[in-house]
Amino acid sequence: MPQRVLMAEDIAINRRIQQAQLEPLGVEIQSVINGSQAVESCTTGGIDLALLDLVMPGMDGFSACQALREDARTARMPIMVLTALAGDAKARSLAAGADDFMRKPANSLLLQHRITNLLEVGVFERAWTGSLTAPQGRVLAVSGAPHVRSLLVAQMRDLGSGRECPSLEEAWALLGQDPPSVLAVDWA
Repeated sequence: MPQRVLMAEDIAINRRIQQAQLEPLGVEIQSVINGSQAVESCTTGGIDLALLDLVMPGMDGFSACQALREDARTARMPIMVLTALAGDAKARSLAAGADDFMRKPANSLLLQHRITNLLEVGVFERAWTGSLTAPQGRVLAVSGAPHVRSLLVAQMRDLGSGRECPSLEEAWALLGQDPPSVLAVDWA
């Protein structure tokens, strides 16, 4: 089942542009035209990420973001703001609870990358909070200290099988051959 992205955007041409930008991700997109519709759609369930414009009729994106953060059902759902609004819009969005912020017009590849990252974070978040079965995969722990590698793999045991690597050079070689689901690096 594809992940669901709620897009709150009141301007039709912007909805079409954003839909075209997100289609390569294989996500299901639900569109609404204001903040109150966004909050209603997200709180009824099934939305994996909210993509909010800030300037909309009725409830704006700032208020919608804050309302989503205050509701227990959506408090940890990834929220990204995509807007043409300048000035202090980024600071206000983050203060309202947004996880990420981009200005329009957005670079398609960058938008896709950031949406993908937020969706993946959302999957892991739901797994850790018990609302979703933990994703299974491979963990690659990189550290020069054997006890740190063992500890990293042990702490992520719920995610799947673990491998250890003593250096970034060796890890780099492994990444090209058999990429892990999670890469844990001890920068020390």
